[in-house]
Amino acid sequence: MKNALLLSTLALFLLVNLRHFWEAETGALAVPVFIVLALAYFVLAVFCGVRLLRGFRDGFSDKNNTRTSVVLLLLLALIGWKPGGLIDFEQWDGEDLLIAQREGDANCLTTLKLKADHTFREKIACFGIKETNGRYEIRNDTIFFPAPDSGRGRAQEYYAFAVIKKSNYSDKDALFRYRNETDTAGAELWIVKNEILK
Repeated sequence: MKNALLLSTLALFLLVNLRHFWEAETGALAVPVFIVLALAYFVLAVFCGVRLLRGFRDGFSDKNNTRTSVVLLLLLALIGWKPGGLIDFEQWDGEDLLIAQREGDANCLTTLKLKADHTFREKIACFGIKETNGRYEIRNDTIFFPAPDSGRGRAQEYYAFAVIKKSNYSDKDALFRYRNETDTAGAELWIVKNEILK
């Protein structure tokens, strides 16, 4: 039981810390996966608490049990402290020149990041995770998006281009994305960071 508990906690720790690599693959299963991970964390925390109480009762006479309990407590504390993972793997994707996002209905969040190496990543968190990756190019004041390279749950047709102009809802700048030349409304994302078109 001791080894199973330690291995389960280590597996949960690795899953949480490496979620950058598998989160987009869950798609519509992101919410159930999150619930299972949260439940696993709670169950493991209860087992760890029971082991610590037994250790206190026995005066921590069993050194193997004490070491295992300390490792369990440390792993669970790190998960609780940094539930998004200890390492921000998105930093390794390159510098963000432009970040635009918008919260929609039911707290769905769309975030678009344009990188210095002319790649982009769009992430939509809405009852699941959808991610689209690709390249962009800038001509005059317009950002063009050729066909995306990859993505989980992405739409077949991506936005053709985008322009930065004043938001319809405030005096701040926003990124308006358009599906094609006949799209007159555009999809507005609010700019959080802009070092790309000044």
